Amino acid sequence: MWTLGGPDPIVRALTALGLPPLFDPEHRPDGARSEDEPVLAESLIAAGEMRAGPAPVPGRDGAPGSWADTVQDRELAQALLYRRMERTIADWQWATDPAPSRAGAAAEAAMFAAHALVAAHADPGSEHTEGDLEEAEQSLRAALVLVRTAQPSPQKQD
Repeated sequence: MWTLGGPDPIVRALTALGLPPLFDPEHRPDGARSEDEPVLAESLIAAGEMRAGPAPVPGRDGAPGSWADTVQDRELAQALLYRRMERTIADWQWATDPAPSRAGAAAEAAMFAAHALVAAHADPGSEHTEGDLEEAEQSLRAALVLVRTAQPSPQKQD
C-alpha cells in the first residue's frame, strides 16, 4: 500500500491546521497506527477543503491549478478524482436531508451521473464502461425530470 510515511505526518498536519486528532488512551496508548492512516487522511482532506472551500476554484481557464501541479500524473489524477467523487457522493448523502426536496433529489441524481461519467472516463476500456454510461444517462434524465417538476408553474395573469 502507498503510504505517506505513516500516520505521524498526517497527525502533524491536522494539528498545524488546528484540528489535532484525539486518540483513546485505552485503545491507542501510543497514538495513531498505520491502519488509522486512511481515516486520518480523510480528516486531512476535510480540513483542507474547509480552508480551500470558500476560495474560487483555480485553473478554470484550462491552466492546471495547485492540485494538478501537486499530483502531476494524469493517470493518478483520474484515480484520485474517481475516489473523490465516491467520497463526495457519500458525503452528499450524509449532509443532505434524508427526504430531499425535488431540487435536492435532482442534485443527487446529477452527482450519481457525474460519478458514472468519471468512472467511464477513468477506465474507458473496462467491461463496465457501457453500464457506467447508461447509468449516467439515466441519472441525468432523472435529474432533468426532477428539475422540471420542481419549477413553479407560471401564474395566470388576469
